[in-house]
Amino acid sequence: MSLPLVYKSNALIEASYRLTVYEQRILLGCIAQVRRDAPLTDQQLYTVTAQQVADMAGVGLKTAYRHLKEASERLFDRRVTLHEAPNGGGGAKVRLTRWVQEVVYQEDQGTVALRF
Repeated sequence: MSLPLVYKSNALIEASYRLTVYEQRILLGCIAQVRRDAPLTDQQLYTVTAQQVADMAGVGLKTAYRHLKEASERLFDRRVTLHEAPNGGGGAKVRLTRWVQEVVYQEDQGTVALRF
């Protein structure tokens, strides 16, 4: 099974943030579903399953279930600090944003859905 590719912008790579490995896996699993040729709206939820996380991490399903809930709850509180260099006049900007707008965890189904 080939995993989808996720491309990160330089601004995101250079941004200040801290995510655990499982938070990153949840994010990347959902980001991989975003179509480059479609607009990103706040109406769309992107879902990742415990099985997908287990496959990405190379761990058992039980371990993935345990980490899925904890990581999704922490992910809701995480922020990103983007440092924007001045383009012409004026000083540099620092932009604070959240990774996600909403997290929907369904324990009985072993899924987490994110709204960006």
